[in-house]
Amino acid sequence: MQRILIPLNISEISLEILPVVRRLFQPDDVELILLGVTQRPTSYQTVDGCGPDGVCIAYLIPYTDAEWNTYRQKFEVELKHLAEALRAEGYRVHTLVRVGEPVAQIVAAVEKGNYDLLAMATRGHTGWMRLLFGSVAESVLQRVTIPLLLMRPIPAPVARPQKVGKFEKLQVSNLLNQL
Repeated sequence: MQRILIPLNISEISLEILPVVRRLFQPDDVELILLGVTQRPTSYQTVDGCGPDGVCIAYLIPYTDAEWNTYRQKFEVELKHLAEALRAEGYRVHTLVRVGEPVAQIVAAVEKGNYDLLAMATRGHTGWMRLLFGSVAESVLQRVTIPLLLMRPIPAPVARPQKVGKFEKLQVSNLLNQL
C-alpha cells in the first residue's frame, strides 16, 4: 500500500489536489496523510475610517492568543472534515497539523515519515509574482527526495459577453463540477 502525503492549507488552491488524487488512486491502494500546515499570523489590518477625500486610516492589530486558538481549532476541524469525506469514499486517511513556515514543515514531515509520494497543488506563479512571493512547491521540490506530484489548477474561464440582440448574455462554465 502506498502512503501519500498531501500538504493542505485549506485554501481553494491547495484543495485542488484532492480530486486528482482520487482519480489516480483507488481507496484500497493508498493511505492518505493530510498534512495541515498553517502559520500563526502576527497581525491583521483594520480600517478606522475613511474621509470624504477617500483617504483611509488603517492600522495593524496583533492577534491575541484566544484568536489564534480559535483559528487553529477551526483549521483542525476543517482538516478532519476533509478526512471524514475521504473515509466515506473508502480511503484510509490520517491527519497531521503543523504550525510554522510551510516549506520547512512539509520537508520535515517528508523526512520523518515513510511516504511514497508527495502530492500538492501549486498556484503556478510566474514572473514578478514568483520573485515577490516565491514558490512553496518549487522550494519543496528542491528539498525532498521522494516523488512529487504537482498540480496547477486550470484558471476559471473569464465570462465572455455574447451579443443577444442589443443585450449581452454572460456564459460561465464551472470547472469544479468537471473534476
